[in-house]
Amino acid sequence: MKPTQEQLQKVEPYLKNELSQSERLAFEQQIQSNSALAEYVNIAATTGQLLSEQDWPILEQSEKSKDIASKFLNDDAQEFAKKAAQFMETKQQTKTRKFTTSKKWIVAAAAAVLIAFVYTQFFTPTTLEQQYANFVDWNELPSFATKSDSIPQPLLQLEQRFYEGNYLAVINESLDAQLLLNASKANILLYRGAAQLELNNFEDALQTFTEITGLNTIDAHKGYWYVAMVHLKQGDRPKTKRALEKVVANKNNFKATEARELLDQL
Repeated sequence: MKPTQEQLQKVEPYLKNELSQSERLAFEQQIQSNSALAEYVNIAATTGQLLSEQDWPILEQSEKSKDIASKFLNDDAQEFAKKAAQFMETKQQTKTRKFTTSKKWIVAAAAAVLIAFVYTQFFTPTTLEQQYANFVDWNELPSFATKSDSIPQPLLQLEQRFYEGNYLAVINESLDAQLLLNASKANILLYRGAAQLELNNFEDALQTFTEITGLNTIDAHKGYWYVAMVHLKQGDRPKTKRALEKVVANKNNFKATEARELLDQL
């Protein structure tokens, strides 16, 4: 999970031991539960300790910060920290009379590398494909499995086939006329549209989810969210945004909060 702006702003005070006892403990808990934040803290601590106290007065507590963060680092972050340390050590071994000026250039270069690395790690825009993976969750499809013995067996089979990945069977069985007479028509269509979308049958999925929005049922509004998911998987940003606007138009709509979040990202 990407660090929040508030978390990033606390990194420098944390490394400089400027946080209160309670703030430090709370922030260390966040580091332990957020690997991306741990990476950021470790890189900042490592880079800071390569400079003198005059350049960046990181206190001895930063060593503890690195120990905590290093437990949660990936190989890329560790490699970056190692190369940064080697780079600074090499430069310091080739001192000249103009060391002060040279050191400023080293510090500036290291800072530029750090900024570029951090931007790449934490602020690179998420692709539409990644956003689709983040926001679609088929586990949220309504389940036909209840304690009632009156649920038709074909409905239970439909759900089972979907989660088994047998999407063609889901599509074919959902077209059964008698099955569609069931009061769960909207739910049946949700499974059909999801199966079509999994198979990248975008036009069919769009038609199915649009049909749901026209039903006179309490679940009709779910169709708007899944219409947006079709456009998102297609990589059509303008149509995705227009579809999401319909979702957020009513705060009671299915996935209204997530739709607003996704709109902000787009």
